[in-house]
Amino acid sequence: MTDNIFQRLAIDVRESIDAEQLVYELLNRAYPCEEWPDVKVCSELDLPLNAYGERGQVLLYYVSAPEQFDRGLWRFGVTFTVLAADCNNPHGFARHLYKTVQGWPFEESTTAGTVGTVSVTAQKRQSDSKENQGKNVKEYGLSAVVTARDSFKA
Repeated sequence: MTDNIFQRLAIDVRESIDAEQLVYELLNRAYPCEEWPDVKVCSELDLPLNAYGERGQVLLYYVSAPEQFDRGLWRFGVTFTVLAADCNNPHGFARHLYKTVQGWPFEESTTAGTVGTVSVTAQKRQSDSKENQGKNVKEYGLSAVVTARDSFKA
């Protein structure tokens, strides 16, 4: 697609923010492997997650499609699921995640952009061990609505 004068003047015509990359960078900044060796952060559900949840803690996240509501400003939803056995304190980890996500507006920029505001719902129990293949794994979830500024220069 070639640029024309109208595209240059229409400052809201731009690539969308990479919301998934933004969330990925923030989560990996908060839970680096060296400091949190028992935490596995992933954006896709795969079969060994329950097995990993029995030994450690799994943080599964899903990012909705971003919506541009002003020049360079985007809004998107994120849902988080924490999987862990009772002995690994899944509720405590979900509470820590809640506090971590609330702090995103105070974090430095990522390669994808900067978080402006976050509205987070508190964690709640989503299922019991019967829904997790009869294992000892508990599931807690929380969700957030994030506004962010993209990293593109106009």
